Amino acid sequence: MTNFNSTKYTRNSLASWKDYPKIVEVRRTSVSKLIIVAIGGALGAVSRYSLGMLVAQFWKDPFPLGTWLINTSGSFAIGLCLTLLKQWKTTSSVWHLAISIGFIGAFTTFSTFEYEIWQLIESGQSGRASFYALASLIIGLLAVFVGVAVGSLLVASD
Repeated sequence: MTNFNSTKYTRNSLASWKDYPKIVEVRRTSVSKLIIVAIGGALGAVSRYSLGMLVAQFWKDPFPLGTWLINTSGSFAIGLCLTLLKQWKTTSSVWHLAISIGFIGAFTTFSTFEYEIWQLIESGQSGRASFYALASLIIGLLAVFVGVAVGSLLVASD
């Protein structure tokens, strides 16, 4: 039988024309997964933008608090969600695709984080840049730990 996950298909590479519906189904499944990631990503990007704008209304300091809050809450969310999905042994990858890859992937802002550190250094604020980098890494890791712990507690209480 032909392996439909690792082979490129052409009309002549099929074992028989009977295999064609299987190829179409694999492609349809791939498109469905992309749509799921895109929907999660769109919601994550809109959430990131909204939270960033909300923080900017109240925070006038040059320290990038909005990005820091987004990365920290995203770290918590990925720890929580992946722990829950793992513990629940979900048979579907839909939730992983939509939440972990789509929503959280678009919501968190590591590339923005790196660029903002560069901007702080370039503007002569090396101390702030160091604090921002260390606080983000340490608090982000702590947020993942707390997310995993909360997820484990939620699963244990079921």
